[in-house]
Amino acid sequence: MQTGIGFGDFEIELEDIRITKTMTFVRGFEPTAGGSIASSPKIWNNMIHFGSLDTNCYALTSHGEEIWRTKLGGMITWANPIFWKDFVMYGTYDHKFYALDSKTGKIAWNFQTGGKIVTQCNVSGNNVYVVSSDGYIYSLNASDGKELWRFRTGDKIATPPTVAEDRIYFGSFDHNMYCLSLEGKEIWRFKTGDEILADNPYKVYDGILYFASLDCYVYAVDAKTGRLEWKFKTGKYGNTCAPIRHEDRIYHACRDGIVYCLTKDGKEVWRFLADGLVVQVGIFNDRLFFGDESGNLYCLSLDGKEIWRFKSSGAVYTDPLFHDNMIYIGSMDCHLYCLNLEGKELWRFQTSSTTMSYIGEPYGMYEAVVRQEATKDEETKEEERYSVNFSEDFSNESEYSVKSEYVIKSEYA
Repeated sequence: MQTGIGFGDFEIELEDIRITKTMTFVRGFEPTAGGSIASSPKIWNNMIHFGSLDTNCYALTSHGEEIWRTKLGGMITWANPIFWKDFVMYGTYDHKFYALDSKTGKIAWNFQTGGKIVTQCNVSGNNVYVVSSDGYIYSLNASDGKELWRFRTGDKIATPPTVAEDRIYFGSFDHNMYCLSLEGKEIWRFKTGDEILADNPYKVYDGILYFASLDCYVYAVDAKTGRLEWKFKTGKYGNTCAPIRHEDRIYHACRDGIVYCLTKDGKEVWRFLADGLVVQVGIFNDRLFFGDESGNLYCLSLDGKEIWRFKSSGAVYTDPLFHDNMIYIGSMDCHLYCLNLEGKELWRFQTSSTTMSYIGEPYGMYEAVVRQEATKDEETKEEERYSVNFSEDFSNESEYSVKSEYVIKSEYA
């Protein structure tokens, strides 16, 4: 396993090394300019849509011919496109959320937040839910972008909101997983041991919400109450992947490059070690697909055996798009690739720049120390890091609150 640690001639067992996170997660918040693609491609109205760090959003035919591109005001990183009627929508690093005509690329409206939008937002019904690094989740009217309400957490939000059974779920850098009503009222929050961030929305299966945290745990909690069902310990560098469930198995990847298969009760079935950091996984035709930071796209059987891999020249952070027996992935090497189901390249599309963006060192927030035997007090403190609080414990005047459009209109000039 690659640990990112150099010890020269010293021989130290990995079990004797404790990896300590020394600062807030900052990777990707200050990328350099370039044509890299971290925004996962999606298909809508028979067009492939994706964004790029060159500040453009693109629409292509399924054969790689450009239909339109529109330059927005900021970089698009992990903000995957979302859709409502004829709109395609993106969040960007200029703090704005944009709605464009999906057929022409013309901007219909934009909404100003107070921070960078680094991840996918979501649509449900006629509402669009926008999350920002200003710590707010916003509910907007999808047709015109008018604000309906906003709810404030204690830190950045970099997880896509999940809407399921009339509730909204999302995590925050304040270490909490939140559950809100569709009106923006807090129902419960679940405390983890570190920041929560992801590129894809979390999923609710059979009343259980599955998510992960940079505290190196995967969690399964009751979606109605926030009660912990189980947690599973992953590697040493935390998690930024949204676990998925297929039949009676959970699939998840941690930042160490390990892909796990778990039972739905949180017991490990198998693991696979990739060549680099992995941030998301997907399933198609009973095969498991994921990219890694070394530029590979992997195809595995559901029992963890590698079938094939495709190598690009840059990190692959995007979720594969499957359409008409073809696979579409974006790469940090500034290309969108089209492959067949056997992993053979059919074509590639280059963005406006061949300069690869740099998002920071993968493990720059961590340091390695020789493990000391934990005391009972330390073990007790570790258990106290995880808890759930319910809405009745918070008053309307608490630090986390929901406001109407008219009260907050002047907060962001």
